[in-house]
Amino acid sequence: MAGRYDQFCAIATALDTVGDRWTLLVVRELLAGPRRHGALARDLPGIATNMLADRLRRLEDDGLVEQVEQAGQDGRARTYRLTAAGRELEPVIAALARFGVTRLPADSDGLAFRPGWLALAVRLLMRPDALDEDVVLRCESARGVAQLRLGPSGAVDDPDAAPDVVLRGDPGVLLAALRDPRRAVELAASGDLEVTGTPAARRRLAAALALPTPEETP
Repeated sequence: MAGRYDQFCAIATALDTVGDRWTLLVVRELLAGPRRHGALARDLPGIATNMLADRLRRLEDDGLVEQVEQAGQDGRARTYRLTAAGRELEPVIAALARFGVTRLPADSDGLAFRPGWLALAVRLLMRPDALDEDVVLRCESARGVAQLRLGPSGAVDDPDAAPDVVLRGDPGVLLAALRDPRRAVELAASGDLEVTGTPAARRRLAAALALPTPEETP
């Protein structure tokens, strides 16, 4: 078939299925839950609507995505969700994210950004075994807000809770602070990063993420 590798190889076969441009990013969005076509198009900046329709159709044909009706404020709407087979791609997405997080540029200017993408990085960087109780982290930038409850069982979105720790800065600064404690100290000292929260909450978060403890920040 055109566009296929025609190799009796597991990696080549996987790429035959999800190796097209945009396909894994569609999966990334659906990992958060069922989505309407319009919502997917909005949160995949740069994708043409016909390209999105094609990728969804291919994922459906391969048994990785299915269409379902879901109730909403404006009545029932058709949405897309991952099948059980599609959710098997979650560790693949996680591995790619861990590979890519160290290769992101320091400056996000000129690049599309969604707070959910930063939330994904937080989920990958945290160590749940380091937390004995929950801590609510809020990451604020001029380009959006992500708020997560981090605990022994992992991280979940919790936009309505009172945050225990708040980080403020540009997306690139926030990510640098979350993945490298030395950079976090430098960014806080330079004023590019603002960290607020009780010392106890900040210590708990520092144990689970690459954040400076209160004693290390100005």
